[in-house]
Order: sequence, then C-alpha cells, then structure tokens
Amino acid sequence: MSILSVRTKVTACENVVACELSTGSALLNLDTSRYFQLNGTASFLWDSIGEGNSVQGLCDAMAANYAVEVDDCYDDVIALLEAFRKAKLITIAD
Repeated sequence: MSILSVRTKVTACENVVACELSTGSALLNLDTSRYFQLNGTASFLWDSIGEGNSVQGLCDAMAANYAVEVDDCYDDVIALLEAFRKAKLITIAD
C-alpha cells in the first residue's frame, strides 16, 4: 500500500538535476550518482512536480494534458511517484 494520498505534497529533491532529451528527459541524483531516463509522459509528470503540486494536482495535470479521466490515471501516477520516492528523487509531505 502506498503512503501517498491525494493531499500529499510532492517536491523534487534538491540534489536531483534534470535535462531535456528528444524523447523525454534524464534525471541525475547527485547523492547516489544514479541516473534515470524518462519517457515523455514521465517527463511531463516530473516537470509538474517542479511546480510543487499535490498528488491530486499531478493527476489533474496529467488528465488535462493527456485527455484521460483523473480516476484512470491515479494508479499510474501513484506507481511512478513511488518509484521516484524509492529512487530518492522526490520528497513527500502531508
């Protein structure tokens, strides 16, 4: 079960840098020296995190940008945020 809820605020960790690629973006965690390549959809979510959104705000942004229902993208957004959290790319606060 996820520790994230719709009210959870998500922010990028300070020691993570991002750069745009032709197919998405790349992230580098300077603390762990690990890098990650994101596709266009994950890159959009990452950029939305930079705006200091809640999980609900991220789902709303994804739904608006990709013409899907908010409820349909919720599980996918949570799964990606959990992967970001485990990779120490984001911090969360309720």
